Amino acid sequence: FHETVAPLTADTRHIIIWQEQVMLLFHHISGMSFSTCEMSRKIITKSKGKGAFEKLHQDFIIGAKKYSNIDLEISEKLFAVISTFGSYGFNKSHCVSYSMLSYITAWLKYYHPQAFFAALFKNESDKTSIFNYLQDAKKNNVKIEYPEINFSKEAYSIHDKKIYAGLDSVNGIASRTATKIIENQPYTSFEDFKKEVRKLNKNFVVYIFSLDESAR
Repeated sequence: FHETVAPLTADTRHIIIWQEQVMLLFHHISGMSFSTCEMSRKIITKSKGKGAFEKLHQDFIIGAKKYSNIDLEISEKLFAVISTFGSYGFNKSHCVSYSMLSYITAWLKYYHPQAFFAALFKNESDKTSIFNYLQDAKKNNVKIEYPEINFSKEAYSIHDKKIYAGLDSVNGIASRTATKIIENQPYTSFEDFKKEVRKLNKNFVVYIFSLDESAR
């Protein structure tokens, strides 16, 4: 688009992607200091308000003429191109870490889907996200089971190639209670389970003893 832009965007096929590129463009085209360039990176997203964005616009146009002798028509086009960056750009170090993380998680999801989804469920608390993950797990033929008194751990876990919801997904079971239940697994019968839970918190005991004898 312009000779000043070319060397600064060569690594990205002359598309402005990195925040670092935006800062360098402001510096090389309009002569802004790097501290001003850092602020311009935030202003360009309009997070600092429309007034700050318009002032940056004017400072860029004036600087481009004074510092690089770029005519108004070209500098306006340059600013328009650079400012659109705000809708999609981020810094280069984030791109590297995001790319690596995306590759690793895609590999895990394909080769170890049970472990992948179990980890997602274990570390997610938002109900909408969990629901979406459940739908995705089904699409990937990963079986998700309700909490099972003999197989479930405190959080989501894998047993016999199936993911079992954790005891923490049952109302009334706190971490201490879940730990005690897990310590006494497996239970041979509901009576055996009731005998063990007598030692646990009173609210949970009342809940268990109110269940029908056929309950698991």
